[in-house]
Amino acid sequence: MRTAQKIARVRNMVEMDAVRSLFHAIAKHVVELKLSADRVFNMDETSFMPKGTSCKVLAVKGSTNVWSKETRPNFHMTVVAAVSAAGAAIPPLIIVPGKRINKKDKAALSIEGACVTGAPKGFSNGVVFRLWLTMFATQLEKLKVALPIVLVLDNSSTHLDLESIGEAHDLGILLLALPPNATHMYQPLDVAVFKPFKGDVKDALQPKLLSTADTTLSKKDAIQIACSAYQSAIIDRPDNAISGFRCTGLFPPSFVKMAQRYSVYSNGGASGNIGTEAWLKRQREHVQQKARVESFTLPAPDSTSKKVRVTVDIAGKLVCNEVTV
Repeated sequence: MRTAQKIARVRNMVEMDAVRSLFHAIAKHVVELKLSADRVFNMDETSFMPKGTSCKVLAVKGSTNVWSKETRPNFHMTVVAAVSAAGAAIPPLIIVPGKRINKKDKAALSIEGACVTGAPKGFSNGVVFRLWLTMFATQLEKLKVALPIVLVLDNSSTHLDLESIGEAHDLGILLLALPPNATHMYQPLDVAVFKPFKGDVKDALQPKLLSTADTTLSKKDAIQIACSAYQSAIIDRPDNAISGFRCTGLFPPSFVKMAQRYSVYSNGGASGNIGTEAWLKRQREHVQQKARVESFTLPAPDSTSKKVRVTVDIAGKLVCNEVTV
């Protein structure tokens, strides 16, 4: 028995044809444009708050209800990051909800070139993405990166509308979308960069809770912590970005590494043909029943009977068990 990693069903159904198309696209760009590592970038947006996990605490022996406090903001905030295959990091764009922000909150931006913007719910949208493209192009100019460059990103509709594609092209940025539901496999930021960032955020939140006993987090504190973690985990650790591009097979382009990552998620990394093992072939029903009773629970067989649906019209009505109003 193994502890399972929680992955949505669709995120475990990436087709190999999509992986081949991704490899051919990145390889074509690298060969035709003679791209070096400093001209291949990955961009993604991540939530500021790390996922909640339990931690060890001191408790009275025999306690049956042991808990701990955590500091969380009462608003949603995201961070847009971009790194190159050479390890260079673009300053972050921080997205907070609303249309206005206090000057003291803005002053918490501690990284040169970092920006903050507002969106209705604190998530990126088409307008924010186009603003970020302009910011990105400015940073490329400061880094003296030769154009054009390739920007690998997810296939969100906020990134791939015609207006965004056209603006990116005018700036010398070629957008390369990852296959649907494949960011956990082929996005360097997801694979190798964001985990250290979230770890540094979590490490900064706990001392604040202990020093102030305040479980709420202001925008100023959140921006300050995000910038500090971005500096320590992303800007100061370029090897993480380089490793992310290498192990995903994006740069240098490697179909072998892409196929290896595909196999890890398609069959759990097990070698051989796991669907035709002899122990499954022999007395299949007996083996399944024995496993169901003694080891674990298997899904019930699919039912072929057609279910009859009985519906009630509720349009313009208040419906309860007894009467209809």
